[in-house]
Amino acid sequence: MPSSIYRQHLDANRANFAALTPLSFLARAAAVYPERTAVIHGDRRFSYRQFRDRCHRLASALARRGIGEGDTVVEPSAGTGNIVHAIQARGGRPFTVEIDNRLAPLTAARCTDFLELRPDDDGTCGGGCGYVDAVVMNPPFKDGADIRHILHARNFLKPGGRLVAICAGGPRQTDKLKPLAETWEELPAGTFDGTGVRAVLLTMRGPS
Repeated sequence: MPSSIYRQHLDANRANFAALTPLSFLARAAAVYPERTAVIHGDRRFSYRQFRDRCHRLASALARRGIGEGDTVVEPSAGTGNIVHAIQARGGRPFTVEIDNRLAPLTAARCTDFLELRPDDDGTCGGGCGYVDAVVMNPPFKDGADIRHILHARNFLKPGGRLVAICAGGPRQTDKLKPLAETWEELPAGTFDGTGVRAVLLTMRGPS
């Protein structure tokens, strides 16, 4: 028996199907439920509108630093996903790492200590990211951890790859990181709500 005419030519196409992605979900949620809570992390809460706007600002910052379509990008402290979604908004392909097992599922992150990961000689990072086009990171600051994380992350870059990171603006960071930086931008006071931390936005290139 021939199939009904109403069941013909219904293969998925642009006219009748759109895949649900984190970005399309965020855009729809921000449009439909702008003031609903999207993220709860400790004492901090963001609505869907705020979450969308933060992602757009981050994506714009990444674009200005040359990170975009098709780039493989490591985010070593994925957290609640602000940077990850910004990478996706630029068309990048994120490889995420998060040490907190409560947060790792939010970005499908590898749950491990980033400092224990190494790109293998065959470039596979134990079946993971290998050597990458870029690293975008907001590492932990305590006890100079930002220095260790940034120097370690630089080893994951392909020759000429780009690293964008936020670090503390202290004398240790100035001594260890600034000589390697391509750009070094001191951020305005109060950039991090509720903290008195002075911070710097830096960029580096991968080892030649």
